[in-house]
Amino acid sequence: MGRIITIPFRGSIARRSTTVLVAPRVDSRCNTRQIRIAFEPQTARTVRALFIAAQDANATYAVASGQTNLFSGIGQSNELTGDAIPIVLLHEVLIDFRPIFFKVALANDDGAAHNIDAQITIQLSDPS
Repeated sequence: MGRIITIPFRGSIARRSTTVLVAPRVDSRCNTRQIRIAFEPQTARTVRALFIAAQDANATYAVASGQTNLFSGIGQSNELTGDAIPIVLLHEVLIDFRPIFFKVALANDDGAAHNIDAQITIQLSDPS
């Protein structure tokens, strides 16, 4: 079994805007293990978050070709929203390409700026 790493994302998003937080490059195949996000109490479900694995560090909000939305195909929605209560999901997806740039893409529909605190925990694959 490979090493387990937690990748933190912290940032703010201006009112009525989008932003993308990009983690440093990962050069190993891996499995996601857990996704965690905490929204501010005043968010009132007005901030949407997409969790993405990509082969580039491009900070475009949309999920582009060559990128994987970590929630696509597994539920009614491919994004998370929340208000004050941290969301922790055990979540396993094999990321079978390299390099990997994990991203949290945020859209704020509110008239106020908000802070975000998110994490993706991964397990690196053994070298092959």
